[in-house]
Amino acid sequence: MSVPKLHHGEVDISAALVQQLLRQHAPDWADLSLTHVDSAGTDHVLYRLGTDAVVRMPRIGWADDQAARDATWLPVIAPYVPVTLPQPLFLGAPTSVYPWHWSIYRWLPGDDALSAPHMDQRAAAHTLAAIVAGLRRVPTTGGSQRGSRGGTLQARDDDTHAALNTLAPLGLVDTRRATQLWRQWVAEPVSTDAAVWLHSDIHGGNLLVVDGRISALIDFGGLTLGDPAVDLTVAWTTLSEQARAGFAKQLGIEPAQWRRGQAWALSIALIQLPYYHLTNPVLAGNARRTIHEIQLANT
Repeated sequence: MSVPKLHHGEVDISAALVQQLLRQHAPDWADLSLTHVDSAGTDHVLYRLGTDAVVRMPRIGWADDQAARDATWLPVIAPYVPVTLPQPLFLGAPTSVYPWHWSIYRWLPGDDALSAPHMDQRAAAHTLAAIVAGLRRVPTTGGSQRGSRGGTLQARDDDTHAALNTLAPLGLVDTRRATQLWRQWVAEPVSTDAAVWLHSDIHGGNLLVVDGRISALIDFGGLTLGDPAVDLTVAWTTLSEQARAGFAKQLGIEPAQWRRGQAWALSIALIQLPYYHLTNPVLAGNARRTIHEIQLANT
């Protein structure tokens, strides 16, 4: 049975397809058990392979190059952050039965923070601030800006307003207040902060938790150089109000960058919510929470 699709242009992905690819191109792994992993991720379908590995199958063409980029950049980034990062083990080429690069990674233990039974918020704020600070220290030589989150906040204005227009009749969030905040923040001067390395998608679904503590940061599909404010979005996607204050204090964020961080978080959540509210309830729920937290903090 194929996995349900999230995007137009996806191909059918099933355990049978993965087994076929393993037998033909990675026979050393072909006899291991294969179990579909329930995930709120949007770019890959995951199958746990035995006990120590996971197969990652891109759902869509824009994720085709992630494994190759991970192999290049994650070893560079890893020494700067205080948690475990993904480790690619095998890269499979496109074939006649599957059009994109697929990969095998080492399995990382833990529950994602959206489903973890408990996460120590104070410890999470400290760890997340250390992650963001560490990413900012990684040398940018050889890096590049990729995707909309590597560009400017202002470049997202049309897409954000389109999302607001789509959301208005759905009644999922207060679009009137969201529009006011977005217009206020996007009207501020374009950032002149030097570009840094960004994960660009730090939220609970991409954080693994073991014994209440963040143990790993996963899914670097949005890895790019860009505005340092982008990774401040985690304060709104993941942290409580009290933990958020500790996160900001540890990083020493100046007010204009903090406001941009809220604007980035708001824009990302507004665009995600109408796109996924029928197909990915976990991600849509987190987007609604993010919007609510931002509006509550700005009442």
